[in-house]
Amino acid sequence: APLSNFAENNSVEFGKYWLIEHLDEQLGKAKFHLFEQVAICNLLNRTLILPNVENSEIGLRLRHSFDYYYQPDSLTHITRALSSVEFTNRIKETTRKKELKAVLVFIGHYSCPSGNSSWDNVHSAIFKHLSRKFIVIKLRPLCFLTSYGWNPPVLPDAIVSRLAASYYDTDIVVAIKQSALFLMDPNKLPVHVLKHNQTLIDMAEKFSEARSPYLAIHWRMEGGDENGVVCAHTLLKTVTTIRNTSQFKNIYFATDHRLPSERLLSNSYENSRADQTSGYWQVMETLKPLTFRNVSSFLSLTDSGALSIVEKLVCLKSDFFLPGYVPCDRNGAFGREMVRIRQMVSRKPWLYWSDPLQTYEPEKFHPS
Repeated sequence: APLSNFAENNSVEFGKYWLIEHLDEQLGKAKFHLFEQVAICNLLNRTLILPNVENSEIGLRLRHSFDYYYQPDSLTHITRALSSVEFTNRIKETTRKKELKAVLVFIGHYSCPSGNSSWDNVHSAIFKHLSRKFIVIKLRPLCFLTSYGWNPPVLPDAIVSRLAASYYDTDIVVAIKQSALFLMDPNKLPVHVLKHNQTLIDMAEKFSEARSPYLAIHWRMEGGDENGVVCAHTLLKTVTTIRNTSQFKNIYFATDHRLPSERLLSNSYENSRADQTSGYWQVMETLKPLTFRNVSSFLSLTDSGALSIVEKLVCLKSDFFLPGYVPCDRNGAFGREMVRIRQMVSRKPWLYWSDPLQTYEPEKFHPS
């Protein structure tokens, strides 16, 4: 959907903009980093150019427009925003400006690139349009270095103060964030709403309705420290106990496990250990669950981020959800977000299948 209601009305004056070249995280965490950028952008009274998306990442250098994953007009707590297409059109329409100033801001880095060579980090097509239309004056890059153990609320103040004081007349700020560390305390940010693409929502809805009631299992093997076969035995024991007291017709298995010739869901999971592979096949052969690999309606999704969103929605809509936990699972953002939403919104039952401190109680968890 167009974001005209967020943007400036005058299409001739160019304005002040904030471009996100790259955020070094995936989906859930990247979305939170985006909300941080929105907050900084609002404080500086700049128009945010909504970044592109691809394979779970966010940044203007990527291939798909923002609405491939999300509904842009659902984004809350933002003063002004334009899609990358609308911004490109504004570049073409502008007639009053011959040159513009641009500054590159590195956030969360551990070293600072210097000189014009730092602009080699900028790969987005938008900058090519800018260079064709204007004489781009590339200012000396700014670096806000971080290290582990720093105080999160301090850095955004430094960014805003420095840019507001010395770069208020700079037309373009290009941000590159290469750190997984959050800039702000999550509890101090407003609660943002950003809905997923409606096509992805409909795909998950259609799948869920056709297979309900169903049990969803999540096992992120990347980062798990325990023996894969032992973990598989724990999972099978938990599922067997639940199935004996419930009426589930189907099981959906969401995992980042990779085998030769199969599509990779998690970019951070590169190799399968032998014990993990054995554990994976033990689960698959015993439960014969549905996975994204054998659901025909998912096979049209060639982008791992879009696929992950659908998987997340399928797990969210499940009648019972079994996320992994240490030591068998890294207890990543995917599982934690599902648990949080189920606790706060859907009230549907869940249980950490690999947490030795949790036990299944049928009278407590039986789906209504």
